[in-house]
Parts: sequence; structure tokens; C-alpha cells
Amino acid sequence: MAEASSAAAEAVDRFAKRAGIGSVLDYGLGAAALLPVAAGGVAGYSLAKAKNEDVDVDDVKREELIREYQRLGREARDSVRSRITRRSGA
Repeated sequence: MAEASSAAAEAVDRFAKRAGIGSVLDYGLGAAALLPVAAGGVAGYSLAKAKNEDVDVDDVKREELIREYQRLGREARDSVRSRITRRSGA
């Protein structure tokens, strides 16, 4: 069985050498292996560019300030709750 498969592989190699396509097959297999990686890179870059919008710096600063005030409010509420809980002995 192994002899038949090696004989078939030798026959394919001889055919490829005679036809001059052995190196083309090697390059084709390499390209086929790298094609999904390249396609993923192109797709990722395209999506990043599509999502890239002009951002106003003042808007970003305002949003950060709002988030910081919300965080401080949560901390203050939590602090008051923990003091109440400690006092009640629960």
C-alpha cells in the first residue's frame, strides 16, 4: 500500500517537472496558506477605517467629566451606605 502511494507521488512529481509547474504548485500552496491571513488583515483595516470618525476633543472631555462625576457619586453613596450599615450593626 505504501509502495502504491509513493509511486503515485513520484508520478505526480515527474509530471510536474515535465510540465514545469512544480514551483508554481509550491507557490500556489504558499499563497493559499497566506490568503486567509491577508484577507483578515484587509478586513480588519477596512472596518477600523469605516468606524474612524472625526472626534471633537471637547466632547470627549465632557464625557470623561460626566463619567468621573458619576463615579464620585457612586462612591459617596456607597460610603454613606456602609456607614449606615455599620451603625445599625447589621
